Amino acid sequence: MTTSTHPTSRRSLMRGVAWAAPTVAMSIGAAPAIAISPTIEPALNTDSSCKETQGSKRYYLAFTIDNKGSADAEVRAIQLSVTPDSGSTVVFSGGLPTRWYPLPGKDSIEMSFRSSTSGNIANGIATATFEVRDLSGSTQNIVTTFRVDSLPPCECVPAPCSPRPANSGERGVPAENSPSTPSDGGQG
Repeated sequence: MTTSTHPTSRRSLMRGVAWAAPTVAMSIGAAPAIAISPTIEPALNTDSSCKETQGSKRYYLAFTIDNKGSADAEVRAIQLSVTPDSGSTVVFSGGLPTRWYPLPGKDSIEMSFRSSTSGNIANGIATATFEVRDLSGSTQNIVTTFRVDSLPPCECVPAPCSPRPANSGERGVPAENSPSTPSDGGQG
């Protein structure tokens, strides 16, 4: 066995790095194939959300739940509240948790909720907890917060309103069966 007393040159060091780099790149590239959990992103739909300012004083919040991944999943809402900048927390209690809703890969669903009556519908922070279940049955909670500043007054009470008739100047009218949660609002 021979030993060299020559110091390591920059050229030999770079040659070693060049051989190691492809191995590292292959390891990094393989990691996403192992991750099977769906990528779920809830977002507050500010175009559909509003504040009921007449009579009952409630929040009506609509969410778009996007599945950015290709794997199918199921989702349900677990908890929702609004903490106004002034006053006490407003809880959305009716129908939570919701039943499980299918959420195919690369698709989205809408969920909407109406709060309990509150004397305070000030601007504040909404906190929503959604539970996601993948096809293997594994679950994870996704907790998101949203500012609820500048939500417009609801056009009708109770919210939501049905769509305006085409070519009509009329404001929306109360929608039939306007649940506080999607579909049946039952528990799953």
